[in-house]
Amino acid sequence: MSAADEQLPYFVYGTLQPGFKNHANVVRGRHESAEPATFAGARVVHYEAGFPGMHRGGDGTVTGTLLRVAAPAYAAVLRDLDRLEAFYGPRDERNMYEREAVVAADARGAPVRAWAYFSLIAEGGGPVPVPGGDWRAFMAARGLVDAADDWQEALEAPPQAGTAAAGAAAAGAAAREAT
Repeated sequence: MSAADEQLPYFVYGTLQPGFKNHANVVRGRHESAEPATFAGARVVHYEAGFPGMHRGGDGTVTGTLLRVAAPAYAAVLRDLDRLEAFYGPRDERNMYEREAVVAADARGAPVRAWAYFSLIAEGGGPVPVPGGDWRAFMAARGLVDAADDWQEALEAPPQAGTAAAGAAAAGAAAREAT
């Protein structure tokens, strides 16, 4: 069985964590558990539109949550998360995020294979580095509110001008054109 076929838990580090809008809009009620977790070898940035992006590289550790989804809901949750993250398939040029199988550490430090979404949005000139890799703490320390589009609208229509998804899509397109 390839990683693409596995029903792995999800390592989430931003708006999909419990307490944030996209968790409420996309995941809540369809997962079995949520537990603290970390992922080493990456860094997190905060985009002006109100959401984070995780980028590979460096010696940083990202703090997040492992979400375990029950088998009956797994395919629907995977579809909805891929839509939210603008993931069309491995290495698709339209991707805003790339979904990859990683090895995260659960709350006890045990290794857990999980899906994670890595940002493909260029880091130069706009996003703010998140000290310590903990976006929840970053948001709380600054009194910021996370971005989330109306979930049903996002599923049914292309991003509308002025929404976080439209801004992110434009930033992603510009980043891809620049490379």
